[in-house]
Amino acid sequence: MDLSQVPTNLPTEILNHNRQEIQRLTLIRNSMLQQGAHPAHLQPIEILINLNSVMIQLGEAPVSHSGLVAMLQTSLNIRTAWAALGVNYD
Repeated sequence: MDLSQVPTNLPTEILNHNRQEIQRLTLIRNSMLQQGAHPAHLQPIEILINLNSVMIQLGEAPVSHSGLVAMLQTSLNIRTAWAALGVNYD
């Protein structure tokens, strides 16, 4: 079965934003690690990287109600993680 024509939860252009965010967060994490940051300070960055990875996996899945609900929850978790870092993510 060819799944290339099956609509997904999100278009590729939007998913690319999550991929760019992962790259940016990875650079920040690596810089912090090189400067000797405590693991507790790295944890929020790791959480954001993981949440963006989950968003990509959910977004690439075929359209489904449960997938969209999971994406909404993941999006809210991303906003909460940014808020914990003191970033206004609008």
